[in-house]
Amino acid sequence: MNTRTPPRAADYLKGESSVARGKAKKRKVLVWILRWGYSSADIIRQVSGRERNGYAVKLAREGLVKEFKVGNRTGKFYVLTRDGLAEAVQESEDDLYYPEIDHARVHVGQMTHYLRAQKVTINALRKGSITDYKTERMFAQGVKGEKRSDVIWVTNDGRDVGVEIEQSGKKNRELDQFVYRVITSMDDQSGNESKLSRTAIVAKTESIQTRYRKAMQPGAVLKLWERNPSRNVWESKRTMRVPDWLINRVFFTLMD
Repeated sequence: MNTRTPPRAADYLKGESSVARGKAKKRKVLVWILRWGYSSADIIRQVSGRERNGYAVKLAREGLVKEFKVGNRTGKFYVLTRDGLAEAVQESEDDLYYPEIDHARVHVGQMTHYLRAQKVTINALRKGSITDYKTERMFAQGVKGEKRSDVIWVTNDGRDVGVEIEQSGKKNRELDQFVYRVITSMDDQSGNESKLSRTAIVAKTESIQTRYRKAMQPGAVLKLWERNPSRNVWESKRTMRVPDWLINRVFFTLMD
């Protein structure tokens, strides 16, 4: 008589049961939404590791997330409920403020920008290019005028890479200010170790890449802008040269 013990699911899941894996998947998604504020159904699916859609709906049925509409915009978007927030906070090491518990607090005008930041971040995580990430609400309070990245990626060797999502592209004064702030985000004369090691610019088009590369070439003249409070206008009375090291610490990639 054959008394062989049937295989268990845990034997094929690196010692984890399907229940444990399901809980880990859920925690990962809830912490993701806590960090970003909101997410889309498709991004939630990717974060969960599922191939098919429907995971966000499953979490909504469990009362952990709730769907919200954005005008006539297509797609489904989700924020945490109070129960979902409680679970996310319990699992997260981050003490984060979460105003999106009221979905009316979502900055609708910035959604396209930050959903794109979420997409490139989950792609980098799935490829193994990075090990972790920090959203803006996780940053320490910066110096006034200092560039704040759209998201920071943590590399395999523990370095911070600032990520900039450039969908429309900057020109003239705005480009000058962008380049200057990228420089100051990586160049710290005081020896502060919190400075970024590199900057990644994720551009929508090759023409944006070309314009930014040109502005960041060694020795390029960069106008320094200051607001004139009495006239309420921007003025440039000084210039500087782009440092030689900058272009070697910035890398460019196109949006998927």
